[in-house]
Amino acid sequence: MTIEEHNSNTDNTPLEELYSNDSNNDSKRQEIAFIGAELCLGSRKVGTQFAPNTLLRGGIINKLRAININISEYGNVCVSDNLQPEFNPKMRNITQVADFNERLAQKVYNAVSENSIPMIVGGDHAIAIGSVSGVAKQFGHNLGVVWIDAHTDINTAESSPSGNIHGMPIAAMLGRVDKRLDDILFCGKKISGDKVLIIAARDIDPGERQIIAQENVKVLEMCQIKQKGFEYITQQVAQIIKSWGVNNIHLSIDIDSLDPKYVPGTGTPVEDGLTPEQLYRLIDTVTQNHRVKSVDVVELNPLLDDQNKTTEKITTDIIEYLAKKLN
Repeated sequence: MTIEEHNSNTDNTPLEELYSNDSNNDSKRQEIAFIGAELCLGSRKVGTQFAPNTLLRGGIINKLRAININISEYGNVCVSDNLQPEFNPKMRNITQVADFNERLAQKVYNAVSENSIPMIVGGDHAIAIGSVSGVAKQFGHNLGVVWIDAHTDINTAESSPSGNIHGMPIAAMLGRVDKRLDDILFCGKKISGDKVLIIAARDIDPGERQIIAQENVKVLEMCQIKQKGFEYITQQVAQIIKSWGVNNIHLSIDIDSLDPKYVPGTGTPVEDGLTPEQLYRLIDTVTQNHRVKSVDVVELNPLLDDQNKTTEKITTDIIEYLAKKLN
């Protein structure tokens, strides 16, 4: 579903009017810093590293500027060619992933410290270790994380059945994994578990449920969305964010939060996911008080996409939707 289709399903307000913000004029709008994160080493599937350049070649920057988004390109972060891969079945590619995220975190920190809103486009979800480290250096404990994903991504080396680091970023933010990930940009824990909200999860490992309980992480699973109804869930999201009492939010969106029929080009699809309209409404809810200061959009794998580039198109729509809400 495109942004225009979402708009027609809710009301007849023109798209430009729907996203206008009377409190901001062009001179006061924050710049969005577009950062590409070329990483696939957090997973076992090649392809996500091509997502940023696929979107750039598709004209994403020009599309955003055409709708009056204040956006600058901050460049891409790539995996270093100078590091030897480390064989560690419990944390695959840890040396390269840590190095990558250290450099990404510095770029994110530079952007947010200049009062820009980093939009980090991945790449697999291990890139969020760097994203959150960068904004946490700026905002400290005045930060919450909203994580929209089919998975909870809170495994440790001990609990992970795969050793894939893209299933560990929240655990890394909580200081529960390898010191090389814990200490990115600054030493130790980046976020408090009671200021993390995971939405749309439907594939949770047993070890993850234990960590979720121990860290007091809030999870709104897809089964709850179906049982309680979407209006109830959006109210819960708003209430949870309000209860944090923070002024800054990092929003991380994995496109596998959507049902696979909408996004065939992603590496770990899980059935019974969100519709695009539901994702847009969650974005509405999370961004409504202008506290979102950084965003990730991850796990587009162009090598797995269909011939119509369905996943690339919907990822472009999500980025455009986000940009309008943030700018």
